[in-house]
Amino acid sequence: MLGMPTIVTGNSFSPEFQSCKDSFWVDYLHSEFDSDGTLFAKSGYWADPRVSDLAEAIRPVRKYPERARVRGTKGIARSKSNFNKIDVARTM
Repeated sequence: MLGMPTIVTGNSFSPEFQSCKDSFWVDYLHSEFDSDGTLFAKSGYWADPRVSDLAEAIRPVRKYPERARVRGTKGIARSKSNFNKIDVARTM
């Protein structure tokens, strides 16, 4: 863990693991996909990040890396306090 914040779409499970206090959230559009079914379902929806939002999220991470690390460190602390592998294993 490098302590850098994640940049996420907030799609799927992300809200359970990340918040706007420890990550950068970007808007997205659902786009359909088709595949051969080897790695993914044969069809479904993908969360395509809006490029302008993604660029806006990357800028402060590149410009202020120390601030970004503080934000990322909050994410690590949140994950460690809210999730542990023993509890997860018990629920499986």
